Amino acid sequence: MDYRGSKRSSISFGSYQRQLNIFDNVGNNGVNFYQRQNQGSQPQQQLGIASGNSNYTLDKLKTVTSCQYQSSAPLYALSWNQNDQCALGTYKEDSYNRIEIISGSKDYSTWECTHVANVVYPVSRIQWMPQNNTRLATCSDSLRIWSLDGSLQEQINLSLYKYGKHPSSASQKDTATLGQLPPVTSFHWSPISPNLLLSCSIDTTCTVWDLSNSTNYVKTQLIAHDSEVFDVKFLAQSTQLFASCGGDGSVRVFDLRSLAHSTIVYEHGHEPAHGSSANVNKNCTAKVTAAGTGASGASAGSGSTDTSQASDSTLLPRNRSQDSNASLGNMDPEPHSNALVRLEPNPFDPNVIVTVAQDSNAIIVLDMRYPGSPLVTLEGHIGPVNQVQWHPKKSGVLVSCGDDCQVLYWDINALLGQTVSNNSRWANQNVVHNVDTPQMAYTTDTEANNLVLNSTGSHVGTVHGKTFTAINLST
Repeated sequence: MDYRGSKRSSISFGSYQRQLNIFDNVGNNGVNFYQRQNQGSQPQQQLGIASGNSNYTLDKLKTVTSCQYQSSAPLYALSWNQNDQCALGTYKEDSYNRIEIISGSKDYSTWECTHVANVVYPVSRIQWMPQNNTRLATCSDSLRIWSLDGSLQEQINLSLYKYGKHPSSASQKDTATLGQLPPVTSFHWSPISPNLLLSCSIDTTCTVWDLSNSTNYVKTQLIAHDSEVFDVKFLAQSTQLFASCGGDGSVRVFDLRSLAHSTIVYEHGHEPAHGSSANVNKNCTAKVTAAGTGASGASAGSGSTDTSQASDSTLLPRNRSQDSNASLGNMDPEPHSNALVRLEPNPFDPNVIVTVAQDSNAIIVLDMRYPGSPLVTLEGHIGPVNQVQWHPKKSGVLVSCGDDCQVLYWDINALLGQTVSNNSRWANQNVVHNVDTPQMAYTTDTEANNLVLNSTGSHVGTVHGKTFTAINLST
């Protein structure tokens, strides 16, 4: 099916609707559950609510209720804190955007806006500080830290610090340069050490920030990919390991204790044949000084590059130009067909990561112990996937949303008939590893642009058009 020839961005606000075989409308909000028709002669697993191997029946359908908040502008960025407050970011292609803080009632039946802050550029990501309901971060033209103490106010602009333009001494001319800095595409708070923050940019770099060091927030910076970096996340239960994905179509894993190498665990479009082994690809890096002069001279295979001063240096991939501005000028302006735009590590298993390619309807589940090929590919969406997130309490469960106006609920353990981390997952050659039937689905009236689960996993919040919807997943 030719869904769309090309998307200008990962955000759209049309009214494309998915064609479903509706069993029934349950609940007061007309929540649609469906069963997709089998395609082809290969047997597919039919998944029920209670069991991964049972067919859908009406008596097993779970009643899902949703409550909504209506904004006056299209919404994209969102985050949900432990105090049942949601931070929303508008997405308008002009200079009149804003951040809205909404608070829900005890049963989420009503939502009201409590705080508003105006911003110039649309916010691409927003996230509350872990275990903190009064601090949050946003990224767009720059990376900002906000404080919610009585009113919502910008506290720190980290991009100004990075480029040596301290807010207390910044002139009006310096402030005007903000729109000319490389946009920050994504970031991630460390769940273990909230003072650590990861960010990535279209200038191919990833930056590690230490908010406890007020004299120099930048802990280290490295050129991570051969083109734009679209997402970056800390791996589960670690403050040293993180993964990134970008326009070059690769997922790479870094260790802050040894930044001389990055491990490429997956390259989109370069998957080996089923059953063949894949070798771990090491991308060697060489250290340069902050002024961009002089590499360390370590050989590619020796691994002897000195990283003792990594916190004060910038790392460049070997045989890459040391001039980051030159690398930006040589970047391919055309869209990358193999670009990976979303990344989400499993919070229970640091070996498992999901990623999503640009304009793709597939969710790629990876196991880093078996690099090169996906563990399973989830193809329940018929439009591009916009966001995916793991359940905070259930291992192997994730939720996704996309341009097909669907929010889908997946239980990978049930799909594979075993735990995600089971090493013998390929033993049964009869198992279909491309799955297109989720356990549950919710239909929105327009494209579902983003989603987030609350801290208990009982509700999933999604934004579609100008609407935020809280969907009850509990039985």
